[in-house]
Amino acid sequence: MKNLKGSIVKHMGGFYRVTSHRAQKVNLAGVFGGRIYYKGVSEFDVVEAEAEFYDQWSRSETYMCM
Repeated sequence: MKNLKGSIVKHMGGFYRVTSHRAQKVNLAGVFGGRIYYKGVSEFDVVEAEAEFYDQWSRSETYMCM
């Protein structure tokens, strides 16, 4: 699988940014923050979802108030 570092992915119903990708494992942090929420998650348990995230984000009330 390609290097996912920096990608936005979906895991367990939420969106996260991949901060590290080594040996088929990834670390996941918040999209807009630096805190790591999950470490050592198999790359096969995450799904790239950048377009889906930005679609939902652009329709959110927070985005519209900017």
